[in-house]
Amino acid sequence: MQTSRNTFVQRFLRPAVLLIFICVIIYYASQSKILLRSTSTSEWAKTVLQVNEAKSNSTGQQSPARPLPSPPPPAEPSPTSSPSSIWEQPNLYNVPGAIPGIPAKVWQSAKDSNFTEDQRNIIGSWVEKNPLFRYELLTDGSGDSYVQTRFNETRPDIVDLYISLPIAILKADLLRYLILLADGGIWSDLDVTCEKSVGGWLPGEMYAPDAPEIGLIVGLEFDIAWQGEGSPIHSQFTNWVFAGRPGNRHLQYVVDDVVKTLYNIAKENNIETSGITLDMISDVVDVTGPKKFTLMIAESLSKMLDKKIEDKDFSKIKSPKLVGDVLVMPGMAFAGLQNGFPEDQGDKLVTHHYAGSWKGPADAARENRKKKEKEEEERKKKEEEEKKKQEEEERKKKGGEERRKEKEEAKKKRLEAQKKHNEGSRS
Repeated sequence: MQTSRNTFVQRFLRPAVLLIFICVIIYYASQSKILLRSTSTSEWAKTVLQVNEAKSNSTGQQSPARPLPSPPPPAEPSPTSSPSSIWEQPNLYNVPGAIPGIPAKVWQSAKDSNFTEDQRNIIGSWVEKNPLFRYELLTDGSGDSYVQTRFNETRPDIVDLYISLPIAILKADLLRYLILLADGGIWSDLDVTCEKSVGGWLPGEMYAPDAPEIGLIVGLEFDIAWQGEGSPIHSQFTNWVFAGRPGNRHLQYVVDDVVKTLYNIAKENNIETSGITLDMISDVVDVTGPKKFTLMIAESLSKMLDKKIEDKDFSKIKSPKLVGDVLVMPGMAFAGLQNGFPEDQGDKLVTHHYAGSWKGPADAARENRKKKEKEEEERKKKEEEEKKKQEEEERKKKGGEERRKEKEEAKKKRLEAQKKHNEGSRS
């Protein structure tokens, strides 16, 4: 009997246990979205980049991310989106703490894998606060590959523009809009620390299954009071952190306008998009940055709701406010510093550290453009003064000529009159 039991264990039970154990290992390995959670933040970030570089080396170019299946189709299908351009991973929508309809995924980008310690800590803050979320980081190279992969079939104009743009900040702004348009999730700049887990960002009722649909989440950077009927929007949303569903109509509107604006700049300067310089741009914030982001969202909402969206629809709010399907967060949420850390607007959700390297070149270009505009203005003023001076000289010359003619005519008349008088005296 004992021999029979041993034979059963050796033949069936042990292999079955071993097989189950192997299946469990394979399952967890395939489901692992964050590498080496038990290691330090620095080691974790280093490992992420090593894996990305390994994928790049194996294909000859950087791969944007691991392929995933498509999420549920958005309420407003985007002309940019296609079955192959949106990834499907149902568990990203069911992760504890995920905002309904928005994939539990955090996106960031970097120039390369050379992180500072501060950047590693910032990356770590998102992972530690949201351990069940998937994290994706694109470098400059993998960003190009990402845009080509997602948009080459449906919007080659976007691919051509993005790949050709020579200015890093313009590409960085456009990339974040394209990522969330195609795949959804949460965007964060690499100088933004996560202070509170995403599962605590919104009031509890907004996570309920029957809560109103949220298509886009934005936060107030500049919270400016309404200036009255007909006044333009003075408030501004942050674009260093925002979140959205894939295929969101408002992000589509932003992307379309940014693309159109950049092509127009190239056309006005009679150059290819690869020749665009900062000197040709009024201001980055107005062309691709947060001001453009804000105005285009408001314009898209106005069309969606058939009413003009103004500052009064979201300024001076104390808690998140849903405008159409755009959830606007109060100033404290994403931009506490800019808004004076108000104590009546809830928690600070992120901290922006303002480490952007684009500001120096952009400011220099702006000053150079102002200098050129001033020089052009002075040149035109000088030309105008010269023109007036010439006109005055011409007028004086013409006036002198006319007076000379008048004198000659008067003299002639006097002589004729004198001649007639003399002839009358003789007779």
